[in-house]
Amino acid sequence: MRNFLCLGLLLAVPFMVASEGYAQGSSNQVTPPMTQYCNRGDVLYADGNSADGPMPMIKCGQNSLVYQRTNMSFPLSVVSNGKLSVGNANGACQSAKAVGADAIVSNIQSLCNTTLWPNSCAKCN
Repeated sequence: MRNFLCLGLLLAVPFMVASEGYAQGSSNQVTPPMTQYCNRGDVLYADGNSADGPMPMIKCGQNSLVYQRTNMSFPLSVVSNGKLSVGNANGACQSAKAVGADAIVSNIQSLCNTTLWPNSCAKCN
């Protein structure tokens, strides 16, 4: 009886770990293209334009979305390799809100709401 119990535990643990890893990995997977969060373009500026405008901006690739505060600032990856970073999304929204870049906040909020669940990126609300 003890052998069956040990064998059962040995078989159950890897399955539980694999299931948890799958659940965590899939919860923030984003469906491309990211350009839908840049108003169907490759770039969205603070004023909502996609041709040219004031910073900050978001740059959208097929599987990536990057927030950039200024020309000199280090870009913040909100989506990288098709995966959403909630922490980076919140950071980008907080920064964009501080300078009144409502178009950027709205687009990142939409990304969070459709990828995870409504109000999942609290700083974007």
